[in-house]
Amino acid sequence: MPTPQLPRARSSAPGKLMLFGEYAVLEGHDAVTCAFDARITVTAEALAEPVVVIDSPRILSEPLRRPVESLAGDAPSRLAFVWACLAGRAPFPWGGGIALHIDAGFPREWGFGSSSAVTVATLDALDALVGAQKDPVQLAAAATGLIQRVQGGVGSGYDAANQAVGGLIRYRMPRAPGALPEVERLPMPAAGGPTLFAAWTRDKVSTPSMVRAVRERFPPGDAVYRELGDLARRAADAARASQWDVMGSLLDEGQRLQERLGTSPEALSIALREARKADGVLGAKLTGAGGGDSALILARDEAAAAKACELGRLILLPSRPDSDGLRRLPFADA
Repeated sequence: MPTPQLPRARSSAPGKLMLFGEYAVLEGHDAVTCAFDARITVTAEALAEPVVVIDSPRILSEPLRRPVESLAGDAPSRLAFVWACLAGRAPFPWGGGIALHIDAGFPREWGFGSSSAVTVATLDALDALVGAQKDPVQLAAAATGLIQRVQGGVGSGYDAANQAVGGLIRYRMPRAPGALPEVERLPMPAAGGPTLFAAWTRDKVSTPSMVRAVRERFPPGDAVYRELGDLARRAADAARASQWDVMGSLLDEGQRLQERLGTSPEALSIALREARKADGVLGAKLTGAGGGDSALILARDEAAAAKACELGRLILLPSRPDSDGLRRLPFADA
């Protein structure tokens, strides 16, 4: 009799950037975030041999190969989230091991959420291997719980939610232990109209260290978090009404709040003010925790965004908003 073919699966999650609600989201306020079409794709293949094989050109200089039992031990460097995904499923129901190939369509330096994207894609690929599929919000909640365990309880979960659901969303953390987060899909800009563009600042920052620094300057409960949350609420209202001129003004207001928080270094504040002078630019601000990584530019067209990046000495990234979230991809020979 022919040997039964072991299952395989392929899942892809987009990058994301936070527009509004930075820091305030950790205080229970809304955030507004957008998925971008640079993606991380995880291919998972069940193996008869009891080994774990991980191949990731952007992360590893050569493929890693370990016995399945090693999943009970410490994670190899730079594989903490993937390792936790695998450890949570071992021993595998097919009785052998697993091979993962991780294809990252963007570098960590962009701040697109590589850790959460690889976690969402890996968990979904592991579900697919056993014929299961979670609702996107449930998958995001599972990914967030895993990320928080690896990071010692830190993380709002907005990134995993946006990557699982896709598009432009309003997000709020769960109101009670075990509850799901609030995730509302908002209208995306219409084709031919203003578009969100991502620009790299050339500076990489650590989000956990930025969060710690802000909380030292502005303790939990400070009024600034209500201001940030209110800005996110107004942005969601603007998106629902397709008021993109208003959204641009809110981005500018958000940048000024970043400066007040101390999360926009002077050089980047100057760069964004210069970028804002380009004709056709409606607004610009640093994303997420600030400090560096990527900035967002709302512009009427790509030429305006390119001019803004030229004026601000930023790098326009080759990625655009993505209405899709997690995707399960077919194999060419299927």
